[in-house]
Amino acid sequence: MLITCNGTVVCFDVAAGRLRHERIGAGPANVFVTVRGVDVRVWWRDDYAVWPLGDFGPDACEVAAGRSGVGLTARLVGPEVYALQVDGRCLDAGPDGAIRMSEVRDRDRQSFLLIDPDDLERLEFVLANRWLSPVSGQPASMPVCVAPHLLAIGDIRLSLQDVVLAVKSGAELPHDLFLPFDGWKLAHFTLFRPLAYLVAYGNAEMFRCADIAIRSLFAFGEWDGDVLIITDDESIPFLDTLPREIRVRVKVALIPAHDVLDYTLARYRIAELGVAEMYQPVLYLDTDVVCDAPLSGLLQAMVFATELQAYAEKKLGHERDFYGKSLLEADGIVISPDDQGFSSGVFAFRNIAQQRRLFRMIIDVAYRFTSLAGRRDLHDCYDQVFFNYVLHKTKLVSGDMLKDVVTVHLNHLPLLGEAARKGFVHFAGGVGNTTPKLTHMMRYCQLLGCG
Repeated sequence: MLITCNGTVVCFDVAAGRLRHERIGAGPANVFVTVRGVDVRVWWRDDYAVWPLGDFGPDACEVAAGRSGVGLTARLVGPEVYALQVDGRCLDAGPDGAIRMSEVRDRDRQSFLLIDPDDLERLEFVLANRWLSPVSGQPASMPVCVAPHLLAIGDIRLSLQDVVLAVKSGAELPHDLFLPFDGWKLAHFTLFRPLAYLVAYGNAEMFRCADIAIRSLFAFGEWDGDVLIITDDESIPFLDTLPREIRVRVKVALIPAHDVLDYTLARYRIAELGVAEMYQPVLYLDTDVVCDAPLSGLLQAMVFATELQAYAEKKLGHERDFYGKSLLEADGIVISPDDQGFSSGVFAFRNIAQQRRLFRMIIDVAYRFTSLAGRRDLHDCYDQVFFNYVLHKTKLVSGDMLKDVVTVHLNHLPLLGEAARKGFVHFAGGVGNTTPKLTHMMRYCQLLGCG
């Protein structure tokens, strides 16, 4: 792939029959090069085949008559940066977006960074996202090209080549950047691309709750990330009920669920979804949770969390088996009076890679236990008992970040008379018990000034 000095990518405009350069991510990444020594060949790839490009005239670039195209000579003009020339003319990225062969000598416009397609994907990811500085904890400005082959992220200026080198040949999209600048200094940036996700299966009232939960995120949480709904294919029409400005931010992941245990465990199967890997941090909400305050501070802190963050609800040894007390006792675990039981209705974490093993353990324990018991509805709280069992065994949980931002209000209590405005209100009271939850949620949104 060819990257210009302004951080744009060279692409082939099929209709016009010419090369152009577009903002990375805006134009098709359909041009690539092959290099043998100083000989460079340019190719256009469509959906079916690869075609050599030639006839590098001043205003057009046609598919070559031969199978190998026209060779350009590469001349090194900077670290990993080349001028590409033939017959005394150089490939030139003009300010109008056109790529021409020109005799005019302009070192910047006629210099290109050659990168692999996978590296282009990672570079696009870097340029398209926001990043936090771990030093300040605050968001840096979006990466932007400020001078030829020079990129700015926040107050840091660094070469485009160094950014490519930092992400080169990585196995995954980067969640952390370690970038050299000012010759020897090192800048660290961490990805800030929030995702909230919910799990919704079942009746229309369940989806009305989900509708309120999602709208509250945007209205009161000032949500500017994406939302993911895990559901089944019968529930896709739900998206059409959301306002357009919200709908464009909502994605759907289809995971079959055959019973209540399946759909309560589906929240942990986010670890299996490739689409979720490009986000950081990640917030899970039950459909009976209303957001009632801005979340930016919580989300920025969550980027640096080293453990799963959950809400400590009641004591782990509560007389009702809400938190897996029976499982722990059967495993010979002595429960301390101070041990906390965590709700599985609201939790958050840094990224999928951090939690994948933990979530897989929760699913595995749940299915093994219920299989041996011969019943899948042993516990009123379904997944929550296994959630707590695994968290208590692994000690990979903290309640610090959510302790002051979650309010739990049970369905049998009177309707709330005033808004908490701490972050979230969880209208808990039984899996699938949607009718009273919906009443509470609608009333609470009226208190917040919506609906």
